[in-house]
Amino acid sequence: MKYGIISDIHGNLEALISVLPFISKVDKIVVLGDIVGYGPCPNECCDEVKKLNAIVIAGNHDLASIGAKDISWFNPYAKEAIEWTANTLTAKNKEYLANIPKVVQINNLLFAHGSLRDYTDEYIFNEITASLSFSLLGEKILFVGHTHVPATFFLENNIVVRRVLKEDEKILIDKKAIVNPGSIGQPRDYNPKASFGIFDTSNNEFFLFRIRYNVKRIQRLMMNEGLPKYLIERLEAGR
Repeated sequence: MKYGIISDIHGNLEALISVLPFISKVDKIVVLGDIVGYGPCPNECCDEVKKLNAIVIAGNHDLASIGAKDISWFNPYAKEAIEWTANTLTAKNKEYLANIPKVVQINNLLFAHGSLRDYTDEYIFNEITASLSFSLLGEKILFVGHTHVPATFFLENNIVVRRVLKEDEKILIDKKAIVNPGSIGQPRDYNPKASFGIFDTSNNEFFLFRIRYNVKRIQRLMMNEGLPKYLIERLEAGR
């Protein structure tokens, strides 16, 4: 079975619609949270995701945008974007976001936004945070988003090894692992291309894709909506 794994769309419709043709023939699409937040098209992105018949996981920005998450600790740019998103989302899409699960398991695969200790908020950035989720993982493969950086974590001789995934890289995942496909809508690994992956359970291979999209167009939309300049500029730098 082939899973198309996407995460952190963040209201970036241009990036989302550029990626969808590349995952249209997989058996099941998984969205690892943060459909909204930062970007100018929260309703449009929700509507596109609804069409996919996908497994959808709640992210911290999804919950924050419907008032289900404290945003006092958000940085000022994220907080401003969340407040804008909350005022822009339709009642129907707020209801949709409110009913998304925080974690889903299918056989030996687990899907969450953050980590197994905190499904929506904890970042698995490094070996230390990865080890905390590994202790709860059993013999499963965990797919997460949230960091916006494509990476894998494996246990080798009881030591956690982190590996940042490169563009168009294929990697065998035939044992306990944590996999992050990166972000579609706001990559932060200094590569502005939308990042996502396909996992094939028939051979346990994960392939990381990077796709160009019209960054300038989404930046213009963000400017038109008065979203923070910092959020606009970071898209073309992929940071």
